[in-house]
Amino acid sequence: AIQRKENEVWIATNWGLFRYDKNKNAIRQYLHNPKDARSLTQNYLTDLALTSDKQLLVATLKGVNVYYPLTDDFDHLTSYETTSGTRLNSNFINCLYIDDNRIWIGTETGGLNKLAPQRLSLKNYIHNKDNPNSLSANPVNAVYEDKRGSLWVGTVEGGLNHKEPDSEHFTHY
Repeated sequence: AIQRKENEVWIATNWGLFRYDKNKNAIRQYLHNPKDARSLTQNYLTDLALTSDKQLLVATLKGVNVYYPLTDDFDHLTSYETTSGTRLNSNFINCLYIDDNRIWIGTETGGLNKLAPQRLSLKNYIHNKDNPNSLSANPVNAVYEDKRGSLWVGTVEGGLNHKEPDSEHFTHY
């Protein structure tokens, strides 16, 4: 994944994260360091996204990393217990999608997570075999919101899911 942020280009790979500073013509690599709790959670990265307030999010197979430019390090959003109580229901992150005030996190085993950063509110959408209006399958590989605010979710072997803006029900295609 590639993400442009002001005068920088961020590149997510399976060998860590790279930041190219166009003004300085310099590259910096970020890697997981087991001795540094503020490093990346792992080196295999799956997606990048930029929030409306220019916060860089880095998806991995071990949660979401939030980049802090002032300290040049990361905080983590994972399925492990956190001090804020906010946590994902799966660490295997396939994709990220940002709309105005929400972060949609597509996972491999935990379906779709919706994070509202201003309230630190997290909602999980998962497949429930007893609920035909739930997500069709948990592996989520793509998320898109159209102009009307409808959410489109691509799943592995579950097809395409559609959710209207003020509904909790998914239609399956």
